[in-house]
Amino acid sequence: MIYNEKSAFLSFFVTFWSLCCAVAIGFFPDFSWWLLAAILVGLFLSVAYSSHYNNGGLSFCRFLIGMLFVFSSLTKGVDPMGTEYKMIDYFYAYHIEWMNPAALTLAVMMILAEFAVGMCLLLNVLPRFATLGASLLMAFFTITTFLDALFNLVADCGCFGAAITMTNWQTFFKNLVILTVLIPLIFNNKNLKNKTLTEMGQWVIALLFATLFVVFEVHNIRHLPVVDFMPWKVGKDMRPKQDNDMEIYLTFQDTVTGETKEYLSSDYPYYDSVWMSRWQFVSQRSVGGTDEHLLFSMNDENDEDFTDILFDTDSLLIFVAPYLNEIDNKTWGECKRINSIAADAGLRTIWITATKPSEVRRLNKWHGIFDEVYYGDETELKTMVRSNPGLMLMDGGVVLGKWSRHDFPDIEVFDRLLTRRANQLQ
Repeated sequence: MIYNEKSAFLSFFVTFWSLCCAVAIGFFPDFSWWLLAAILVGLFLSVAYSSHYNNGGLSFCRFLIGMLFVFSSLTKGVDPMGTEYKMIDYFYAYHIEWMNPAALTLAVMMILAEFAVGMCLLLNVLPRFATLGASLLMAFFTITTFLDALFNLVADCGCFGAAITMTNWQTFFKNLVILTVLIPLIFNNKNLKNKTLTEMGQWVIALLFATLFVVFEVHNIRHLPVVDFMPWKVGKDMRPKQDNDMEIYLTFQDTVTGETKEYLSSDYPYYDSVWMSRWQFVSQRSVGGTDEHLLFSMNDENDEDFTDILFDTDSLLIFVAPYLNEIDNKTWGECKRINSIAADAGLRTIWITATKPSEVRRLNKWHGIFDEVYYGDETELKTMVRSNPGLMLMDGGVVLGKWSRHDFPDIEVFDRLLTRRANQLQ
């Protein structure tokens, strides 16, 4: 490491340049030669002057990378199932669908790795090991997002969960900026040390934080995210504020041939399970009017639209179940309990699923609780409630409560929420 009067200035300048590029990324959702050139200049300077970084400069880089990794892992760790769904999108894009059953486990492990690396860098615990981990993760993320940007394999990588959405080019450029800040740590890895704690003490701290984070992830999987970044969050009025002449077009991509097709939102064959298994959602666009909320449609098995039920019905209890055939017997028992107490209380109860109507009819012969069933897009159902099935209470289009299959409440909870809602409207 070269120490002289210019060291502090050089390290500060390269890092400041990188941060300026990071800010600029927000203004360039599409590919930009100027932005790429500016980022590459930062990369070159980072490599060329990495030996000039003093301890202060390295500590600042370590802090920035640590903060970013912790933030990224928290936005995903609060909703591991969202990362699971994103991994499944990647598996389809790379034609390795056989890995789908392992998606949730891999999601938990990847998010944990991000958090562990970030916390270690932030706290200067096992800094050399953490730098190696950050380097491996960034190599993987950068290659993956570069392929995304080139071929649009997956519309959004989900690097910040549902909290922040970025285009594929923005995500790739963001990873290049991260590499710019990470490179000085890589080149000066031998100088990264914790002189206060023993190595054993550092491992104890790292394992403690890792254990706590796994508990945090498992809690969010079994229940619902402690922070809901989804559009259908509790307290939100989901009634669409839009012009009557607005039309929504959805673009889907054939995972085998790469062909893309665009459909009017009410016309794509969501009820065809074979088609849905092969085509994946890419993007949507609107024509005419304005919209402040995520548009969603639910139809009956005859393809008639009944979406207005969600917005016009008072005291509406909704079972959201993308995959009815994956519900176990214990959960079916809970669904029957809720269905019974809702009927006694005069609550209107409906089901929304992506399962084929023929399968719904078969299951109804066994369970007999599908009095009113509607069908919606699998992806959208997963954004409504991160559980299969999940339960949602709405009143006049406002989401009053959401529960996972592990937390179905008693009737007193419904009464309390509806009473509070009535008092608010007075």
